[in-house]
Amino acid sequence: MGQDKGRGRGRVINSQPSEEVHQSRPSSQGTPLPPPSENDLVAVMANQTRLLEALAQTGINNQGYGPQNKMAEFMRIKPPTFDSTDDPLEADDWLRAITKNLKVINCEGQERVNLAAHQLTGSAAELWENYYEASVDADTITWEEFCGEFRKYHVPKGTMEMKSDEFRNLKQGSMTVNQYIRKFIRLSRYAPKDVSTHKKKQDRFKKGLICSLYVQLVHVIYPNFNTMMNKTLLLEEARAPIEAERKRRFFDQKHQGNMFQWAGPNQRQKVQYR
Repeated sequence: MGQDKGRGRGRVINSQPSEEVHQSRPSSQGTPLPPPSENDLVAVMANQTRLLEALAQTGINNQGYGPQNKMAEFMRIKPPTFDSTDDPLEADDWLRAITKNLKVINCEGQERVNLAAHQLTGSAAELWENYYEASVDADTITWEEFCGEFRKYHVPKGTMEMKSDEFRNLKQGSMTVNQYIRKFIRLSRYAPKDVSTHKKKQDRFKKGLICSLYVQLVHVIYPNFNTMMNKTLLLEEARAPIEAERKRRFFDQKHQGNMFQWAGPNQRQKVQYR
């Protein structure tokens, strides 16, 4: 029993130093730091959020304005190509369409020139390449310069003047009113000064109409050109039965005249045989 008590006491005595060591550990590590305040945590999170937003915006900008991505975006809207044409309005229409497409993708500066030139083919591409290679500093060619050179070769002044004369001499003739309207509107682009006001445009349109329509419209100035066009179409429609009846009578009279001329010699021949 005494030995057991001694062993028990020995175990108790041996456990005391371990407790002292355990209690002395915190003091060896120093005083623990206090936790950060709530305001500091909010500030850190806000800074991280702003950093992530800035990085995301930078990625979007780089993606939207990179040359390769801009070309891909441009080609997705299927811009027209241009080779050559005898009609300067077709060339002008192409330039208008390309300008519109470039605006859709927010393209500016030198990129406009590069993307538009990409859509030139055949002889038009050859002309541009010659001009580009002959330029002192081709990389500084502006969009205005590109448009000027394009019109110089494909929308020449001489042709424009010939087309403007064609517009001034335009007559309805055998065309329907719809056909006349389409040709009038198309050719009027060659002579913008002749149709710069509602009155000028209406006067020019009336002068080309057939006489039966002209006399019914000549004394009236309409609020706008569209109103006058609609009035002309209605007049043509109202005159259609009258014109059809006039043509029928004309052909009937012509047919009767031919019958009389054909029957005359036969009748005289019958008289001779009697």
